[in-house]
Amino acid sequence: MMSTTKKLVSLFREEDGAAEMLQVIIILGLVAMIGSFLVAISLTIEPWGKDRVTVILHDEAPEDVAGGFIPPEWTRPGNFVYGSYPANSQDNNDFDEIKFRFNSKEEYRTVPADGLVVLEGSEVDFKVTQSDNPSSKPQPQWGLESGDICSPIGKGETVTVTFKDASTSLDDYSKVIATSDDTSIEVNVLVVKVELEKVSFKDGHVITRDDGRASYSAPHWDRGRISNPLDYFISYPLAYPIAYTSGKEIRLDVEFKSFPAVELKIRGKFGKEKFYEQTVTAKSGSIKIANISCWKTEKKVDYVLLGLDWEASLNAGADWQSVGRNENQLYVTLKDPTTTGYETMYELACKHAGAANEKDCIANTWASFRNRDVKAMTMELDSVFSVFDRKLYYYKTDYGDGKTSVELMLQNPNDQGQCGAWADLFHKTLAIHGIKSNIVQVDPPDGYDMFGVKNTVLRDDEGNIVLENGRPDITVKGIPGQNMDTPRAKLFNLHYIVKTSDGYYDPSYGVTAKNEAEYTEMAVDVLSQDGWNWEKREKIPSKTELIFDVFR
Repeated sequence: MMSTTKKLVSLFREEDGAAEMLQVIIILGLVAMIGSFLVAISLTIEPWGKDRVTVILHDEAPEDVAGGFIPPEWTRPGNFVYGSYPANSQDNNDFDEIKFRFNSKEEYRTVPADGLVVLEGSEVDFKVTQSDNPSSKPQPQWGLESGDICSPIGKGETVTVTFKDASTSLDDYSKVIATSDDTSIEVNVLVVKVELEKVSFKDGHVITRDDGRASYSAPHWDRGRISNPLDYFISYPLAYPIAYTSGKEIRLDVEFKSFPAVELKIRGKFGKEKFYEQTVTAKSGSIKIANISCWKTEKKVDYVLLGLDWEASLNAGADWQSVGRNENQLYVTLKDPTTTGYETMYELACKHAGAANEKDCIANTWASFRNRDVKAMTMELDSVFSVFDRKLYYYKTDYGDGKTSVELMLQNPNDQGQCGAWADLFHKTLAIHGIKSNIVQVDPPDGYDMFGVKNTVLRDDEGNIVLENGRPDITVKGIPGQNMDTPRAKLFNLHYIVKTSDGYYDPSYGVTAKNEAEYTEMAVDVLSQDGWNWEKREKIPSKTELIFDVFR
């Protein structure tokens, strides 16, 4: 609401910036038709510097001012003319209206008769005008009243105000007040808080934490759910990963904190595209909107940080302000998954995006393995987003901790696994895309019990046999393993790899082959019939190809 009140003011000049304070209390008796009462006018002059004065006009009885204390409720422009003015100012301070605008690109507008309604955090420009003399530039003192406190916020024709404190009810207004030596105008401002609280994605694929403790369930984004372990008073939004099949619609439920309860518009945007806009009203301090369609995934594998911007408008869409943004890692699979999906598997399956068919999808998924630098999700304190910097090893120690499945390897504190675990990881990562593959068991050639993977050493430079505990030296460099230049194991009685529609894949070593003969030639260095006596495969005249059998 806007009102205009004329004030009677006496100005006292402070000579030469003296620090003394002069207080004059004048008691006047006034008789009215309805009775008689006392009005005390206390004029307080405070030192602001040479030729500047501050004038306070109040209407309380003198006994309330014991010891010179000025009650806080007096310090509001509704009861006084407040300001620091040049003495004997010649400025034309007449004005009769306050106008406003939300940004510098628009024209100033007339304040509605019932005041302004703004969002918490809004930055609003105000300007005083004189309708009879539009070219005049009044120089009032500005104040912002919130609760029982009124603070000076500037002086001049315009002022910019940021509304930081939300109203507690529909009649709890902040007041923007412009005051000159003979005029005071105030604007009531209702400050509404609207803040994104929770986002829950619907009908997506289940993603399981690598540690197997839980799956990522709704809400997938939650403000302030994670506390900073170093500072109890700092928190971050929780942001779970989500997964959908290519070509599918993504739907969600969203919740906002909102008070006091007013009618407003909410809209959602993904990039520049608006996907939702509706008029809503808060109930019990919150706004809940269900089953919003935000995006339809393309018909290809994708890896997207899905950032949705939410905005609110309190004037039917004329002005919009951000009320929050949720960001979630989105994995888009080629087809529906056919396996339990651990988070690292989704990361490996989708981070090389773009495939629209099975052949390209296999190639792109393999790209996560071929450089032998596979990393898993770090199992530490929750953070806003998962971090994938935990190296997984192929035979970091002699026996690979005996871990033979993807679950055991992902949950192994030593971060390593045997060939069975690595074959299982690639096999199931393909299954995230709905792609069928087989784990193949590779055995030594007929007549042999063991084989050794390149490279090993049987004889030294002088032709002498070099054996360590009856076995070849395996410490020389050969085919690297995952995150191991030289794996600690090279001699096996069996090995596991993966077969797809286009050939063999060995994720333990990051190598591929079109057929059994090519794989044998590429991988095998030595053979043994009893585990003690070894010979180079290239020296054996008979056929010595490995044997391949589908394991599952």
